[in-house]
Amino acid sequence: MNEIETYHEHAMELAEEAFFLEKEGKDKDAYSKYKEAYNHERKSALLLKDDYEKEPSRSILFKSAANLAFKIQDYFDAIELIVEALTGNPPNEIKHELKELFNSIDINLVISNSENIAKNKEQVYINPILKSEYIAREKID
Repeated sequence: MNEIETYHEHAMELAEEAFFLEKEGKDKDAYSKYKEAYNHERKSALLLKDDYEKEPSRSILFKSAANLAFKIQDYFDAIELIVEALTGNPPNEIKHELKELFNSIDINLVISNSENIAKNKEQVYINPILKSEYIAREKID
């Protein structure tokens, strides 16, 4: 088994554990497992970052990592991973799924940023997120 498969399989095992913890109402434990799963899946995807000949595996791994980033509410990373997936040549089905995920992130960003502004928090992440969102929109549309 190569390094990509090892990271990916471990990520999927962790995500499955997280899913069942979530069903049991153990949200903190589930979040930790999802975060660990995300870190592993991201590593597996990044190992294929410049290997455009490996489609659709490349875009599938990036999509999976983006979904896990979304799950842990790391919207900035999720958008970056979507953009990276789209820099390859994903099949239309994967491109459609990436667009759906992007739209979900878009809605959550509006809610998240509204809550941060209401709490008078610094808006450090707004500009990079908007930049990445713009790039993703250009690639999706």
